[in-house]
Amino acid sequence: MRRAEYAVLGAGALLFLLVCNAVPFGHYVDDVVWALLARAFVHGSALADWSFVPRLETSASWGFSALLAPVAAAGGGSLALKVWSAALFFAGTALFYAATRALLPDAARPAYLVGLFFTGFYASFSGSVISEAGYLLAFGLCAFLALEKNGLERFPARLGAATALLVLTRAVGAAFFLAAALALASRRRWRELARYAAGAALAAPYFIASKLASGSYTYHASVWTPARAASAVAANALFYFKGLALLSLVFFPSFMPNAAWLKFPAAIAVGLVAAAGARVLWRSRCGARVLLYYLGLYACVILAWPYQAPRFAVPAFPLFALLCVAGVAELAKKRARAACAALACVVVATNAGELGRTLRESLTQPVDVGHESHLWLRDHTAPGEPVVSMDIARVRWFAGRRGVHFIPSETADAFAQGARRLGARMFLLDKPAYVPPSPGLRDPLREQHDRLEEYLEHRELFRPVYRNPEEGTTVYELYGPGGSSAADASARSRP
Repeated sequence: MRRAEYAVLGAGALLFLLVCNAVPFGHYVDDVVWALLARAFVHGSALADWSFVPRLETSASWGFSALLAPVAAAGGGSLALKVWSAALFFAGTALFYAATRALLPDAARPAYLVGLFFTGFYASFSGSVISEAGYLLAFGLCAFLALEKNGLERFPARLGAATALLVLTRAVGAAFFLAAALALASRRRWRELARYAAGAALAAPYFIASKLASGSYTYHASVWTPARAASAVAANALFYFKGLALLSLVFFPSFMPNAAWLKFPAAIAVGLVAAAGARVLWRSRCGARVLLYYLGLYACVILAWPYQAPRFAVPAFPLFALLCVAGVAELAKKRARAACAALACVVVATNAGELGRTLRESLTQPVDVGHESHLWLRDHTAPGEPVVSMDIARVRWFAGRRGVHFIPSETADAFAQGARRLGARMFLLDKPAYVPPSPGLRDPLREQHDRLEEYLEHRELFRPVYRNPEEGTTVYELYGPGGSSAADASARSRP
């Protein structure tokens, strides 16, 4: 690579580091789960340390927690986890650039670099302690081995091992396995395919453990059903297409915030440019076709997934940026240098505001989400006392207490009786912040949260003893036998 490329990479690394605090730790809830599981790995366990009832943790993918283990072993807190996640995020993106830069003419590479590292949508996830950070590292490694080193044929077992890490980081990584297997099978490279599959089989122990512990090879299989997938596809397709086309590489609201009639034509234009870029990759070497196969399979998964969130598009963004820049260079042909330079300027100009906002938030806000409620719980419960909350991971991280999400029951009385048998007297109710389901679909987690809220409103059984309006939380205490008296509850209440 040239010095100018290294300079842009260095600037991108600095930006990713500076914005690593853009999202407070604990915002996703899953971020705390992965951090706690990393701590468990350091102590040689895969049990859910935050659960009062011991169980093997398989709902959180093991790969990302394994990547966080060095920070956990060093005793690092949430800020260290953010910096490490930003490093993983950057390294994966840099590896992907190194793998794919040869697919573009020299004139297009500056725009490609700018698009990868100076886009508000993508950079805002740097430092978030979510599996996308580890997934991007593993994906960048897979792309590098497949393209730069021709790993499909030279060392398929190594590429298979990298694919195992990808799958362990997020189950959707199986899309890359299928894409590489399809590329090898189409060329009748059966021996290489067998070696590749053998390397990828390193991920098998997790799925076997999941099947034995939960009855399902992956947690996601219990959420996904054909009926829910069919209901989600149309809404998800519109959501992700509009988001990537208008709110990522080029942030269109920066220069046409009120021109709603232009949004659809602009999105179609971006789609056509990306299609031209896909044609360029299709004509290129076999490894590039693997990326196209993978993108198609990945798109099928997130379109059929019954939940909808911008973060699910993050792993697809580097490929989307590659297709757009390749498409601009292809359509401009002899004027590719000027066209790509103009694209780089547009990317910077339209994303500057978003990047500035993200940077300000990162440098000024607290590292962790508000957790005064959890500190109150820590001060008013015994170390071995279980807490009932839909958010037991944050209860464990901030309060040092274990808990249960819910006590299976059909009535509030049965719920209270179950709590007494368990020895639980404190109940933390927070505002629901789950990934929203696709339009028209019901969310079982939200429904369970609503049932918990309904039960806790029975004042003959539960009394609020602490409220924190800023955090949107209320702590309830079990009232009656096994719980508090009315006088005790009133004395401890902090409205």
